[in-house]
Amino acid sequence: MSAQDASPAAEDSWGSLVEPIHHDVPAGAPPWRDNAYLCFWDPAADLYGALHVSTSPNAEGRRSRLSVHCGDEYIELIDPLESGTFNSRSVIFDTNDRFAVRAEEVAGELIWQPRFAEADYTGENAPKAYGGFDGPPLQHFQRGATVTGWITVNGRRREFNGYGVRDRTWGYRDESAAINELIGFMWMFPTYMVTTIRLLTTAGTDQTLGFRVDESGCRQVEKFTVTRDAAGLFRASTLTIAGADPITVRADRRGGHWCPLGAERTGPVHSAFDEFSELHDDRGGTGFGMTTQGVVRRLY
Repeated sequence: MSAQDASPAAEDSWGSLVEPIHHDVPAGAPPWRDNAYLCFWDPAADLYGALHVSTSPNAEGRRSRLSVHCGDEYIELIDPLESGTFNSRSVIFDTNDRFAVRAEEVAGELIWQPRFAEADYTGENAPKAYGGFDGPPLQHFQRGATVTGWITVNGRRREFNGYGVRDRTWGYRDESAAINELIGFMWMFPTYMVTTIRLLTTAGTDQTLGFRVDESGCRQVEKFTVTRDAAGLFRASTLTIAGADPITVRADRRGGHWCPLGAERTGPVHSAFDEFSELHDDRGGTGFGMTTQGVVRRLY
């Protein structure tokens, strides 16, 4: 799938994804996080990666993390963040439409344009388990993107002409408190995208949230199955979509990396791994995207 396959976005505004960082968290409140994220890929250039920025007025684990896969090379930059900013010593993150990175191993600038409708994870679709306590649920929004720009890895510059998925999240959040296991998809096909997450909580509930998104809007993902390989990594899923036929997707993994969340602790810790894959649906469509899996490690 090339950028020429992209149809125009339903809107040209990022809407909720440009929400400013929040500073008004009361004293003594549980951990609050303001997060922004972009996973991006250009399979023709054998180039893909993810940028995750997380800041907080009252919690440890503030960082920017850039992970870049370029052919057989893998670069990761993890920088501390100050409270109230998404910009680190290596990364400038503009919630409007771009980020830039300047470091010895990797440099570049990627610009994103909206693609498809916004996925709104609020109200009944809020991922309440992320808070781990009784309180306002996390506010979470995702949207597909057409991504262009350039990246230089170890002195070699490559033009970027691909796709990605953005998100913006804010609220009380502690993945290690109430979630035993999770798996989520951020996938892009020529005519639609999938953004969905399944959460197994410490209370024993198994909740699926998310959408199949195209130019006409969002259809609820009611549930999905998970097929894994012998190492426990993702291979396939059948998704049940409200008002539409199910979709079965198989994945051919292209790479992956660990995803640090929260801070170092002696206690239960959420351990997550992100996989990039070429995707094949049962209608003959070929796409690309990220699958994230996480479990809480409880021996300490």
